[in-house]
Amino acid sequence: MSTEPQGPGRGDASWYMLPRRRRPLLKSMWWLTFSMATVVVAGYLFYHSTGNYVLNVGNQTQETKEAEKVTAPEPKNLPDRPINVLILGSDSRGEDGGRSDSMILLRLDFKRQFISQLSFPRDLYVDIPGYGKNKINAAYAFGKTKLTIETLNQLVGEKITYFFNVDFEAFRKLVNKAGGVYIDVDRYYFNDNSQGAKFEPINIKPGYQRLSGFDALDYVRFRHTDSDFSRIARQQNLLAELKRTNRSLSGVNHILDVVHSDVQTNLKSVNRLRTFLDFGMSIEKDRIGKFSIPVSGTALDPRAGSIDILDTEKLPAVLDAWKNPEFKSDANNSYTTDPTKLSVLVYNGSSRPGLARQVGMRIENMGYTVLLGNSAPNGTYPTTAVFYAPDKRQDAKALSTWFGPTASIGERQPGMDTEADLTVIVGDNYAGLKKNWGSTTSPGGTAGSTNTGPAVRQTADTVATSALKSRIQTFRRTSGNNYLVPSHLPAGAEVVYIRSYNIKTADRGRPDALAMVLRLPGSSRLGGNRYAVIMQTTMKKPPIISTATGQKGGFYTFYDGKIMQRLLWRKGDMTYWITNSLDGTLSDTTMRDMAKFMVAPTRVNAVVGKRGVSVNVSDESRTP
Repeated sequence: MSTEPQGPGRGDASWYMLPRRRRPLLKSMWWLTFSMATVVVAGYLFYHSTGNYVLNVGNQTQETKEAEKVTAPEPKNLPDRPINVLILGSDSRGEDGGRSDSMILLRLDFKRQFISQLSFPRDLYVDIPGYGKNKINAAYAFGKTKLTIETLNQLVGEKITYFFNVDFEAFRKLVNKAGGVYIDVDRYYFNDNSQGAKFEPINIKPGYQRLSGFDALDYVRFRHTDSDFSRIARQQNLLAELKRTNRSLSGVNHILDVVHSDVQTNLKSVNRLRTFLDFGMSIEKDRIGKFSIPVSGTALDPRAGSIDILDTEKLPAVLDAWKNPEFKSDANNSYTTDPTKLSVLVYNGSSRPGLARQVGMRIENMGYTVLLGNSAPNGTYPTTAVFYAPDKRQDAKALSTWFGPTASIGERQPGMDTEADLTVIVGDNYAGLKKNWGSTTSPGGTAGSTNTGPAVRQTADTVATSALKSRIQTFRRTSGNNYLVPSHLPAGAEVVYIRSYNIKTADRGRPDALAMVLRLPGSSRLGGNRYAVIMQTTMKKPPIISTATGQKGGFYTFYDGKIMQRLLWRKGDMTYWITNSLDGTLSDTTMRDMAKFMVAPTRVNAVVGKRGVSVNVSDESRTP
């Protein structure tokens, strides 16, 4: 039994018995203090000089200087207000002098301790100042970073303070400097252009694995058989992993090195850069909201080609959720208000005559002062929307809970009547006012949530099956690993890929992992098919465990806002986990039920019994 002294920060220390030397105590303490101070000062000066060099180099381009002209003034103190930071992923080798391949607008809130991501589909059809309607990524081709910022400022109604224009070469370098990134790949990503398609070739099999720079870049840029929204979800997943791999001092140095060589930014203060890095590394995953600009469909434009049509009705609610995300870790998710101190303007946004008056009377009976409008100014609304005046968001939330889980809230838009505190546009799906409608997730968000009352009790949507018993028995026999049989699968799912491999060496070496891809029924709300993954491995301490957001009852949980992304548990020398689809299709209850009924082959018949259903199983099919 070890007798090493333990304490904060001493877990990795080695302790030795040294020959006793007598030294005056004050002199010893002085020497220790001086040594520590020297190290700290030297480190600070190195960081400070290196950081200033990095930032000054990035500020020398004409493009950066032009873009600075349309950014918001820098705040004196970061906690004064939320900061909007634009991350541009651009490819200078692309068509038309390069287009921005990805755009993420980060909202850093130092007071409320969260980071909120807003992603933009690159085919989003928007108004580009001075150029008319076109795809949003064309703004970069027309006017580089400056015009991109002007376009986004106009779209979201928020000023951008800082920007980082990251060339894809920087992205690849950062991944390689980190030694690769471990990604839970949800399906088989493959394209060799043999069918005449003109996309980047890619060949990445499913399962948890370490991707190098080129493969990581291919993974986040792939969109051959899915949509920009799936692509955005993959980008967000990889950014989370990059954050994990760059938490250390060496990781910060990697970031500085990449900023120096391949990033343009208007950030000039090394102290502020350090603050951003420290804040970003300290924020846990369950305090990061993820949202996407909503679209209502696709179309063809004679000039721009295939475009995504902006959903202007849902946009205010998405922007509101991005600026005010809610997380599972938030202590208070209830909304109360005093109706007697509020005025409400009610419009009829439905196709039913007289509905504004009917709803207005109900709201008035609740104590509000009600003003009646006519038909909604922008035509029919499919769902109810509540808009609020400055400082009235909490009141809008309280009122919206009465309209059900599809009701949205948003800041009052320019041109709206300013007479009332709240404006209600009653939607076509109005089904009465009720106190407790249940809960829903935020529109356009893969994380964060709009809470509209007590949560509805979930039931597991699974079926019992013995379809995988014989295959798992074979894998157990050939590998010697204690793989379990998933005997409860999501209803309507089919197994489309089973892969036995080594996490570190892929298809070389002794297999230490088994990945199983489930294609879930229906289409993903992100576009294309949706897939969940069941992973089993003997790998010691998989890095994925360190990204868990909670641990209870023997399970590690991984949440993006209020959506469970992953459920992991360990038994003996094995680690098992279930990864949700990119669009968060599976409920917590369904994932827990799947985990509960992963059993040894000898127990399958007892668990399944006569309830077993047939499930289609393929060992290696393409997963478009």
